[in-house]
Formats: sequence, structure tokens, C-alpha cells
Amino acid sequence: VRGDLEEGDFRMESPTSSNLAINLVIPYAASCDTSLWTGDITAAFLQGSPLSRRLVIRAPRGGLPAAGDQPAIPEGALFEVLITVYGTRDAPRGFFLALRKDILELGLHEMTGEQAAYALVDPDGVLLGVLVTHVDDCMWTGRPEMQEKMEMLMKRFTFGSVEKDNFRFCGRTIETTKDYIKVSTPESLAKVKPITVGDGPAERAATEDEIQQLRAVVGSLAWVCRTCRPDLSYMVNRLQSRQAKATKEDLVTTNKLLKYAVKTREYGIHFMKHGMSFDKLIGLSVTDASFAAEGGHRSQAGRFLLLADRVPTPDVPAKIYILEWNSHGLKRVCRSTLQAETLSMLAGVEGLESLRATLCSLTDPRPAGVGQQSWYARSQAMLKGFWLTDCRSLLDFLQNPVTTAVIDKRLAIDLTGLRQQLWRRQGEESGDPASSDLPTLEEGTDTALWCQTSDMIADGLTKKMNTEEIVHLMTSGQWRVSGVMMGRHWT
Repeated sequence: VRGDLEEGDFRMESPTSSNLAINLVIPYAASCDTSLWTGDITAAFLQGSPLSRRLVIRAPRGGLPAAGDQPAIPEGALFEVLITVYGTRDAPRGFFLALRKDILELGLHEMTGEQAAYALVDPDGVLLGVLVTHVDDCMWTGRPEMQEKMEMLMKRFTFGSVEKDNFRFCGRTIETTKDYIKVSTPESLAKVKPITVGDGPAERAATEDEIQQLRAVVGSLAWVCRTCRPDLSYMVNRLQSRQAKATKEDLVTTNKLLKYAVKTREYGIHFMKHGMSFDKLIGLSVTDASFAAEGGHRSQAGRFLLLADRVPTPDVPAKIYILEWNSHGLKRVCRSTLQAETLSMLAGVEGLESLRATLCSLTDPRPAGVGQQSWYARSQAMLKGFWLTDCRSLLDFLQNPVTTAVIDKRLAIDLTGLRQQLWRRQGEESGDPASSDLPTLEEGTDTALWCQTSDMIADGLTKKMNTEEIVHLMTSGQWRVSGVMMGRHWT
């Protein structure tokens, strides 16, 4: 159908699973040592929901030839469309609604904050399996009960290929071994061509054609970076910020980064199988910032969101699953290192809060209407959170029982919000630093810790530097530290 000719205001969005949801399914499979499955639904838009609006279409020029028992359709004949059909602007949404409806009818429920991710639990609250969808592509894992549900779904929708353990899903290459599940994108950059750079000095402005090539290359690199290559994050973000006013030097830098990415295309994230119990993990929010290091005195923030079996110490490394990472320039021009580190930590802690809600919803779905506040408190208490920073002044400020005056009001608000979360006890929505002591490790939901800059894995997300530590984190599934983690209740 010529959807480009449609007029009118109607909903067209079709939610898809986030990187976080996908990166939760894989470590769940790794920790439980269950098989990963994928399947694609064929002719998806012909299996959508009924249209909620009236749509009339006209047969194309020359009409339609007879097909089987169906007579020929003359040119100009009109049809009323009853269900979603390929080409209409709301076809993806119609299919999403139909698929969602059937998944929920099978007994699965949506994860909180994820409109295309689902979980299956038994009456006792035991997690049996998880499923993520991306338009007509599905990926799932779990116990035999989960596989039975998926086989029922395959009877309701026409699936094409169904693959197990080793496959491609939404551009990702999934490889399963006896020790780990690896996510990589070795084929994604195969067709990306380097920029053809003209003559001239390094500082000359890029031509319009060169900028178009730059956008294409950086866009491809950005997708690979978001999917499984945190080691590329800083340089990709830096080049993204330079696209509008690129110089010849930026073009050369982009080609060098592309060459490195292609050379290391086998790099990926390893989700280790052994020694991790999915229901006994902790959350690590690791944040860092470089103060006024970019053009215009902008600061750069970097963060990792990890699931781990423990906090790393010099004696015992932490076994980790990488869930999220980010490198971005702070829009606010910071006037101090403390301000830059605070804004980076704020983003990391918010990511941790969201992760907790999603994890809680796997076995304890968010109730509708009443009781949502108490559910939020439960979700924050179910996963112990640790905030790791190499900024000692920030840690001291957050843990100080007496609030220190801060001239910058916006910074004071951010710090106050972080202090409320840090001083929160089990079962509370927020803490009260003014009238209570800092909770102990056992009482609180969160603990702030300090690590040496040499051990700060997010450092490579904030500046141009050697990223061997990040690559080691990706491939080993472990975080080793050489210094002592120091906090008020931790040595």
C-alpha cells in the first residue's frame, strides 16, 4: 500500500526492545546455562491487528490478475482494508499490538520500562524465561516451560527460521561456547568504505561531500559501538560532535578509527557462564568525567552499568556482566571537577535505578493503580547498588553527615538528590540525611565507593587513551583492581 500518500493523524510508533533488555536476556541464559533461541515471523504485517480506522485503497494500474479461485480485479476497483497491511504507516504498530496481545495471553508479562520485553514466572514467583522482540524478530531463553509457551506462539504466528545458540539477531552475531556467550558484529563494517579525503592542510574545513561520507562512516561506527564495542565509545562520540564543523584532521581520524574497528572486528562482549547466580548479583554503577577537556570547555562523562557477583578488591576480582555503557559530552558547562563528576554519577545512578525496576519486574510485576510506591521501594531494595568513583571529594561530600554549602544551586540540588538515595534504607523511597545516620552496608540500598584512577574502567570513556582495560573487561568478564576500595563502611 502507498502509505506515503496517507493523510491523517494516527499512532504509528512500534516499540522495540532496548539494548538493556537484550543485554539482560543474554546474561540470564549464561548464568542459568540455558539455550538462546531466535526466530523471525514471516509476512509479519499481514498478521497484525484489525485497523482502528477506515482505510480505502484503489487497485493499481492494469488491475490485479486472477490468482487461484480469486477472479481478476479491474483497474480502479476499491477495497476496504480491515487489518494492517504492508506499506501503511501504522502497519508496524498493528503487528506489535497483535504480537503483544498473544504474548500476554500466553501468561507472560511485560518488564517495567520495557514495552517489547516479557518474562514468564510460575505461581511461586520463580523466573522461567525471558523474551525480547524487535518488530518481527524474537529472542528468548529459559526453562522447558518457556519453550512450551514459545511453541504455542509459533502456532499463532507463522515463523520462518528458528535457530539455537549460534545465530544473528538484529545485526548481532551470537556465539555460544561451553564457557561464555559472545556478542559481536564482525560483518557490520564489511561494506563501510573509508572517506575519500582531499588535499589541503589538516585544519581546512571539510567539503559537503566529505561531511556526507563522514556522517555515513560515523553512523556505522556508532551502531557497532552501542551494540558491543564500548572501547570505541569516546572516539565515536567525539567525532559525532565534530560532524557539522569537521576539518580534514577529523576525516583522517575517522578513517583511522574505522581501520582499527575493522582490524578488531572480532572483538565483542563475553557473558561468562560459570560462577554467576542471576538472582544473587549486585549492581555496579561506575562513573567518571574529564573536566573541561573538550572544545568550548566542555566536560566529558563516561559510565558503565554492570551486574557483578561482588565488589572487586585487590585480592579477588569481580565477575561481571556489562549491561550498559555511555560516553557523552555534558551539555552544562561545568565550573569544577566536582560538578562534572556529580553529573556523570547522577546519570549512572539513574541507570541503576531503572535496572532495579526492570529486574524486580521479572518476578514481581508492577501492580496497576494502587501500591506502586511500595513496589518502587521493593524494587530498589532487591538489588544492592554500589556507586564507584575516583573523585574522593565527591565521595566525601555525599557521605558527610553535615551538608556543606554549595554556591551553585543547580549542583546543590543534584548533590542533595544523590545524598537522599545514598542515605536510603531498605523499604524507603528516599533517605533523610538531616535526621538519620548513613546506613550501614546491610541497612542501605546503596553504597558509594572510591577507587584509584588507575583502576577506573570508565576513564577510557572520557578521553582519548589506551582502551586495553575496557577490552579486557569485555573479553574476560572480570574487573580487577590494584588499589583498596575506600568508603565509610568499606575497606
